[in-house]
Amino acid sequence: MNDTTNSHTLISALGADVSASVNEAIQKARPAMADMADRVHDRFHDLAQHAKDTAMQAERQLEKEARHAKNVAEQVIAHAPFQSVMIAAGTGAAVALAVSWWLQHRHD
Repeated sequence: MNDTTNSHTLISALGADVSASVNEAIQKARPAMADMADRVHDRFHDLAQHAKDTAMQAERQLEKEARHAKNVAEQVIAHAPFQSVMIAAGTGAAVALAVSWWLQHRHD
């Protein structure tokens, strides 16, 4: 019984030592982990802000290009109204034909 008691005592002491060492390592690592979490949070925040800025810049560029296309279209229509109507009619007919063809093949 004495050997068993000594073994249990040694194992308990070893377990307590390991537990204390692990707890100490955790306590020492906490500040580094918190610092790393803060840096990751800051990077994600910066990335999100950059994405938002890029999206707003793209939106402004698209608006600018749409205004330019509108102005060009208005000028073309003003200078050649008959040709513009014919182009619009041809485009509409082509789109109608394409949709009709697509619907017909979709049901087959």
